[in-house]
Amino acid sequence: MPTTAVHPEQILKELANLWVDLGKEDAAKSSNGVIRACSMTLLIATAGDEDAESASETAAELMRQHPGRAISLRFQPDVIDVLDSRVYARCWMPYGQHQQLCSEQIEISASMDRIPDVYSAVLGLSVPDLPVMLWVKTASLLFRREFDPLLRMARTVIIDSSQIAEPTVALQRVQELIASGWRMKDLNWARLTIWREAIAQVFEQDSWRELIPSIDEVTLSHRGSDIATDACYMASWLASRLPAAKVKFVNAADTLNEGLQAVAISAGVRQASVTATDPERLTVEIDGMYHQMLMPPRTDEALLHEELSILGKDCSFEQSLANALIYTQ
Repeated sequence: MPTTAVHPEQILKELANLWVDLGKEDAAKSSNGVIRACSMTLLIATAGDEDAESASETAAELMRQHPGRAISLRFQPDVIDVLDSRVYARCWMPYGQHQQLCSEQIEISASMDRIPDVYSAVLGLSVPDLPVMLWVKTASLLFRREFDPLLRMARTVIIDSSQIAEPTVALQRVQELIASGWRMKDLNWARLTIWREAIAQVFEQDSWRELIPSIDEVTLSHRGSDIATDACYMASWLASRLPAAKVKFVNAADTLNEGLQAVAISAGVRQASVTATDPERLTVEIDGMYHQMLMPPRTDEALLHEELSILGKDCSFEQSLANALIYTQ
């Protein structure tokens, strides 16, 4: 039976009761107490049961590194007049300690026609004086007009542009939101961190640093016929640092993971490259010499941790985004 309203004061009362119960359980176990940890409000917007369940598990793991109040907004696009909520806590015992750390999770299930009520509820549930982050786990929500009011709840919006079939559409939407004042983060950019670190190693070599003005070609191998947003970001990032280089794209014959597969850099007869040689490693070749770098986990949790650790603007991302659109053509 759908509810007619979700009252923030009632949810906050339920949270208070939850903490009382947790304290009683802890006392019964003769433990050293429960610590209520909160550094932010994380809003998670999903549409569909699969996204909602995976997002809930991701949030639970993420709270260990970025404790806060997680508010899951589970939208049901195919129904009307649905609005419901529940509260619970996620607790864990840090290694070597004797106190539990707990973070709060609130789940609001709603149909799209109840978004005004969801907006009002979340305003009353966000933790005062702490940052509010919005992770749009289901990226298609960004293109639904009725979802727009929810963007006003957060200064920082996190998406994964790899979910959006048309790279041009994805990049245009991110640029629009930045122009409108939002601080945007893209998990598909975070997937490139290890690639950018590997390429930076090439130019730590004095002889290659001197070659920068004469580097004439960069070739990016990618998966699929379309040039995805990660390849566009990488092309833009490289072009800004190698002004004389022509950027080319090729379809990889063999693919070991999603997205970017290899980056090759040419300066006449001098060659360097970074290649995904297996799903967990990159191989860096510099003038015929090879070494490997471990590919870190690229789960949503790991990528979100990386993005949430950047407190201010990510200038490198925004600069790369500004010219990434030209590579979708």
